[in-house]
Amino acid sequence: MSPSSTTCPTKSFWSRPAPPAEPGPARKSSADWNRDILYPAPCFTHRVNYNELYQWSVDSYSDFWAEVWRFCGVVSSKPYEEVVDLSKRISDVPEWFKGARLNYAENLLKHADQDKVALYAATEANDEIVKVTFGELRRDVALFAAAMRKMGLQTGDRVVGYLPNGIHAVEAMLAAASIGAIWSSTSVDFGVNGVLDRFSQIQPKLIFSVAAVVYNGKTHDHMEKLISVVKGLPDLKRVVVIPYARSKQETDLSKIPNSVFIEDFLASGRGEADQLPQLEFEQLPFNHPLFIMYSSGTTGAPKCMVHSAGGTLIQHLKEHILHGNMTSSDVIIYYTTVSHYLALI
Repeated sequence: MSPSSTTCPTKSFWSRPAPPAEPGPARKSSADWNRDILYPAPCFTHRVNYNELYQWSVDSYSDFWAEVWRFCGVVSSKPYEEVVDLSKRISDVPEWFKGARLNYAENLLKHADQDKVALYAATEANDEIVKVTFGELRRDVALFAAAMRKMGLQTGDRVVGYLPNGIHAVEAMLAAASIGAIWSSTSVDFGVNGVLDRFSQIQPKLIFSVAAVVYNGKTHDHMEKLISVVKGLPDLKRVVVIPYARSKQETDLSKIPNSVFIEDFLASGRGEADQLPQLEFEQLPFNHPLFIMYSSGTTGAPKCMVHSAGGTLIQHLKEHILHGNMTSSDVIIYYTTVSHYLALI
């Protein structure tokens, strides 16, 4: 079913409540209240109960997801030709949003107000809460992406992080997504075998890691584990080390081949006369691989689970906007590691 041929039921099932009379810091912006005008969705305009909305999403799932796409404002350079082939069974693994071309990172970085805070980051090593605006995030992702391209990374290559959940992890992930590379990550508390059980299956060409971490008030060296991990990943072309909980001067890279500090890696992405690069987004099919996650490994080697860019994007949009009623004025926090995937909307 094409975007212009969505069939709505006789009753529509969702709308936002009316805006407050007075603006305030905890209230929604006018842009949020105008979502129905910016992304008109006739199937989400009249209130009925949740059970009816749910049943419609099951009975008319093609129409439902078409409305989610439109209502949530998915950015694509090419529209889809049909949502899904309804004649195919789940076991056939039907293609969703056939013909569409989009980029996951582009959708996450599209915020209209580039001065708005995109990330708040806190670490045990520092009491300060670091703020990153959407403009700063976009600039840094452009540097990461340009450096990745400079070292020869292409669409479909694997980029991995052995990192804490922080700003560098978000920026590296978004940069990988922007060029069509596939991102995977493990937490810094994983041992060498746990990391290699996962990463050795996907043959990454680039790894980001920290030199040390802070836990329970103590600094723990990470370099010995990283040295062993790198030895077990023969396809690596570059190892990018982030000092993180220790200084650059205290970090010895001599035992890690093809290693470089994060600042030197990013400097390689700058153009002539130290010019900042433009952020370019590869336009990819809806089902292009985005993340590789893993099973727990309790019944054998961890199994790779590939998540598509379009599927991850539209599912998180649905969860945050429809389930959570979140808007651009809200802040969401997840206290977790990079072994769990979350979205920045």
